[in-house]
Formats: sequence, C-alpha cells, structure tokens
Amino acid sequence: MIRSYQLGKFLKFNLAGQTALRVDGAWASQTQIIQGFCKFAPPHMIVRADSLEEDLKLLTQQVGLSWQNPPPASRPQSPALSEIYDTELEALAHEAYAADYSNFGFKPLEF
Repeated sequence: MIRSYQLGKFLKFNLAGQTALRVDGAWASQTQIIQGFCKFAPPHMIVRADSLEEDLKLLTQQVGLSWQNPPPASRPQSPALSEIYDTELEALAHEAYAADYSNFGFKPLEF
C-alpha cells in the first residue's frame, strides 16, 4: 500500500513536471487549471474563499440578479474531513500545492 508520504512526494514531483506521467485533472493544482483555461479565454474573475460572499454578491449584481443567501449546507453523507485528513496530510498538501496556497490564500486546516 502506498503511504501518504510517498503519494505526497509523487504528487509534488508530478505537479512540477518531474515525472513521466501527465498531470491528471483529478489532482491538478488550481493554478494549473486556470493556466489551462487562459489558453482559450482568461477568467473574468477569480473568487477566493476569504472574499467569497462579497465576490458572489458582486457577480449577481453584474448580471442583474439580486443576492440571496444560500441555503444551509446539508450534512455530508461521507466521512467527516477529520476522519480522513490529519496534520501529516495537510503538510504534504501544502508542500505539493504550495503555489495554490500562495496564489489563492489557502490557510492550513486546523485540527
């Protein structure tokens, strides 16, 4: 079985183009995905988590709609994040997706 450390190292090298395998869309970084979009048309706006509500309000106004608060999220049917994610995986994710943490203001999860 592949340990999370080994998978994290593979992911880091793969995202940096240092493996023989292509970067799959399932694990591509958000930075890489946006770069791919930009080859066709740049995004009008990139919405970030720390300003999500304000950005979505602005977008609705720009298209002539009125803002409505979203309904509360339903309880997920899958395991809670704390059951499958820990500080070791957070550190590996931060290392592999360092550009996304920096470009989009991702903050480490607190456990």
